[in-house]
Amino acid sequence: MTQYLNNADLITIGLYLLSLVVVGIYLQRRASNSLEDYIVGGKKLPFWALGTSGTAQYLDLSGTAVVVSFLYLVGPQGFFVNFRGHVILAMVIVMLWSGKYHRRSGCLTAAEWNLFRFGDGASGRFAQIAMVVSAVLITMGSLAYLMVGAGVFLSTFVPFSPDQCALALVVVATLYTVLSGFYGVVVTDVIQSVIVIFAALLVSVLAFNHIESFEALAATASSVTGYDTWSQAAPVWHADLPAGYEDYEYVSLFAVFFMLRAFLVGLGMGNESRYMGARSDKDTVALSFITTSLTSIRWPMMMGFAVLGLFAVQNFYPDQDVISSGVEIVRQAYPDVTEDKWGALVSDIGNNPENYSPALIESLKNALGENGDWNLKLQLLGYHGTVNPEKILPTVLATMIPAGFRGLLIVALVAAAMSTFDSQANWAAGLLSKDVYQKYFRKKAGSKELVLSSYCATVLIVLVSFVFTFGMTSINDVYKWIIVSLQSGLMVPTILKFYWWRFNGAGFAGGVLTGAVAAIVQRLYFPDLPEMTLLLYSMSLGGLGSVIGTYMTGPTEEKVLSRFYNKTLPMGAWKTYKEKLTPEVRARAESEHKRDIMAVPFAALWQITLFFAPLLLVIHHFQGFIVSSITSAVCFFIGYKFWYKKLPPPMEDEK
Repeated sequence: MTQYLNNADLITIGLYLLSLVVVGIYLQRRASNSLEDYIVGGKKLPFWALGTSGTAQYLDLSGTAVVVSFLYLVGPQGFFVNFRGHVILAMVIVMLWSGKYHRRSGCLTAAEWNLFRFGDGASGRFAQIAMVVSAVLITMGSLAYLMVGAGVFLSTFVPFSPDQCALALVVVATLYTVLSGFYGVVVTDVIQSVIVIFAALLVSVLAFNHIESFEALAATASSVTGYDTWSQAAPVWHADLPAGYEDYEYVSLFAVFFMLRAFLVGLGMGNESRYMGARSDKDTVALSFITTSLTSIRWPMMMGFAVLGLFAVQNFYPDQDVISSGVEIVRQAYPDVTEDKWGALVSDIGNNPENYSPALIESLKNALGENGDWNLKLQLLGYHGTVNPEKILPTVLATMIPAGFRGLLIVALVAAAMSTFDSQANWAAGLLSKDVYQKYFRKKAGSKELVLSSYCATVLIVLVSFVFTFGMTSINDVYKWIIVSLQSGLMVPTILKFYWWRFNGAGFAGGVLTGAVAAIVQRLYFPDLPEMTLLLYSMSLGGLGSVIGTYMTGPTEEKVLSRFYNKTLPMGAWKTYKEKLTPEVRARAESEHKRDIMAVPFAALWQITLFFAPLLLVIHHFQGFIVSSITSAVCFFIGYKFWYKKLPPPMEDEK
C-alpha cells in the first residue's frame, strides 16, 4: 500500500476504524431512545466524560498541522500567533461563567435557547432560524477545514489524492456519528483522548531526546528556516515569515489583538451539547477545567513534531536551493496550476509517478535525489518555492518515527480529526432536527422519526461540507475564513444576547445574517484581506446589523425577559430586572459576577502558562519551563482559593 507503513501499522489503523463502526452499532439503540438522548446523552453523562470529550474536540488533525507549521517556522513564538484560536483562550470565559449561563436554561440546543431568551413569537423564531443557519454554516466550514487537513495528511501515506483521502475518512466518520449520536461522541472521545495523550507523550520524548542542547537546536533551526530568533520564547515585534504567512509578521501585536478577541468570543460561547447536557453549574466548571488541562498535552506534542521536522528538512535539503529548483520543475510542466490545486498535484506525482511524463519524473529525481525518498521530498515542496510547513507533520511521521509506532500515531491524529468531526456534526444535526424539522414541520413526530431526521441532517451537512473543500488553497486558508471572518461576523450578536436586556430576536437575526453575508462576500471578493483587518470588518458589520435590527423592532416581552433573567442571572445591563430580585438572590448574583470578573486574569495566565511550560521543556528551554510552571501553579492556587472555593451553593434545580 505504501512504503512508509508496515503490516503492524496497517493492522493498527484497520482495527481502529473497525472499532469505530462496532461501537457506533453498539450505542445505536441507546442513542435512538429519544432526541434528548441523541443530542445531549439524556443529560446523564458525568462531568469527567464531558470534559474529556471536550479535550478530544480541540485536538483536531487540521489544527495540529497548522500549529506545527507555525512552531516550525518561528519556534516558541508560534504559540502566540495561535492566540487566534488554537490556544482556546475563549475557554477562560466559558469556564468562569458563560458555560453555566447556557446550562441554566434547561434547553437542548443553542437555537432552542433563543426561544428561551427572545420568546416563541415572530422575533424569537426569527432568531431561532438565524441561529440554525449560522450554526450549520459554521459547522460546514469547520468540517471542510477538517477534511482538507485530513486529506493533506493522509495523502502522504497512501497512493490517493487529498480529496480521495478526505472522502474515505468522511464516510467512516459520518456512519459512526449517524449511528451513535452524542453517546458515541462522548464514549469514543474519551477513548480517543487517551490515545492522543499517549501519542503526545511519545512524540514529546522522541523530540526531547533528539536535541543535543538548546543552543544546538537554535543553530539548526536558524539554518533550516532562515529565522534567526527561532529559539526566543517571548514574542517579538516583527518576524520574517515566508510568502503566504505575511499576516503574522507582527507577532506581539497579533497576539494581543487576538487574545482580546478570544475573550470576546468566550462571552457568548458555552452553547455546545456538553454544556447543555451538564448536570449542574459546578459540572460546567469542572468539565471546562478538565478540557483545558488535558488539552495542554497537545502543545509539547506539536512542538515535538516541529522540532523533528527541523531535522527532517535538514536531512532532506542540506542545500535549500534544491527546494526552489524542484518547484520550478513542476511549474514548467504544469504552468497553469493554481495554489488550491498544488497539493493534490504534487501528492499524485509522488504517489503515482507512472501516470506522469517520464521526463518530468527523471528531472525531479535528478533534482531531489535518485534514492527512494524523492517522492517524499516532493511532498514538502510548497507553491511559493519554499518548504510547505503544513506538510511537516506527515513528513515527520514518515521519516522520523520508528516503524510500528507510525500506525499508532496516525491513529491518534485521525482519532483527533474524528472526535472533532463527530462533535460538530452531531451539534448541527440536532439543531436541524429539533429546531427546524420538529418545530415547523412535524410537531408530533415520535422519537424514531426525530432520530431518523437527525441521521438525514448529518448526511446532508457532511455532503455540503465536502463540496466546500474544493477551491481551498491550504488548511490555514480555511481556518482563516472560518475563525477570523465567519465567526467574527457572528460574534457581536452572540455576546449581546446575554448582557443587554434591550437586545431582541430581530437584533440577533439581523446581526447573524449580516455577519454571515459579510463573511461570504469577503471570501468571494476580498480573500486576501489581512487577518486583523478582516476581524474588524466582519465584527463591525455584524455589530451594525445587531443594533439596526434591535431598534427597528420593539423590546422582548416583559414576562420572557423576567423568566430568562431570573433563571440565568447573567451580568450586564439588566438593572431593572436585578432590582426585582429578592435581597438574598441579588446579593448572590452580584457577588458571583464580581468574583467571576476578578478571576479572569488569573485564569487566563494559568491557562497560557499551563500550555507554554511543557512546550518549552521539549526544546530544553529549562529556565522558561520553570518560570512558566511556577506562574501556572500560583495562578491555579489563587483561582482555586478565591474563586472556585467561593462558588455559591447549588440552586434549586441543581439539587
